[in-house]
Amino acid sequence: MTKWKYGDGWEQFPIEPGEVWGIPTNGSKVVVHNIFDPLPAFMFQADLLFVDPPWNVGNLNSFYTKAGREDYQDSFTPFTDVLFRRIREIAPTTCYIEIGNQYVEEWRGRLSKLFPVVQHWTVVYYRKHPTNIIRGSAAATTHDFTGMDEAKVIAQVGKVEPYTIMGDLCMGQGLVGLSAYDAGKPFVGTELNKRRLANLLKKLTKRGAQVSRY
Repeated sequence: MTKWKYGDGWEQFPIEPGEVWGIPTNGSKVVVHNIFDPLPAFMFQADLLFVDPPWNVGNLNSFYTKAGREDYQDSFTPFTDVLFRRIREIAPTTCYIEIGNQYVEEWRGRLSKLFPVVQHWTVVYYRKHPTNIIRGSAAATTHDFTGMDEAKVIAQVGKVEPYTIMGDLCMGQGLVGLSAYDAGKPFVGTELNKRRLANLLKKLTKRGAQVSRY
């Protein structure tokens, strides 16, 4: 097993770029996709976004390596620009973004150009590493996520926010998809790494979902 196989999920769910997989019975859809390419049409269904993107150019390029890509970025600005362009295109009612300390103030400013109210909580990931979650919407939420682990924040957001479909532009191994599914809601998402995305499909199957290619 090579270093970046992420288990055997892809051997069970061999999703390839451009193929739409998910849960046909509730409309959930995911696809292997580069955020620099135009969004698939189903992403515009999301009225709630929760995105945990790379937090700087080094982190971005490490994800490229793990996905078997070599089109490395010299600057974080193009990724930041396209991420917020995609958020603007989707135009969700509410958008959460997880971002490290290096760019949190810049990203708060960018989010404030898309939403009238922006909130900010300091949280942790892997139960100990500090990071931040920012939220943009028309009105503030009364829920306080301060100090929580980001995985628990995602799970709680899926339960407490009003939404029809939850979306994620950097789906990874699928915490957002699992949060929506556990809340009885559909989800949509894109992810650069097919092996990471296959792990979501495997986890959904273990929860009883009927996963297939569309």
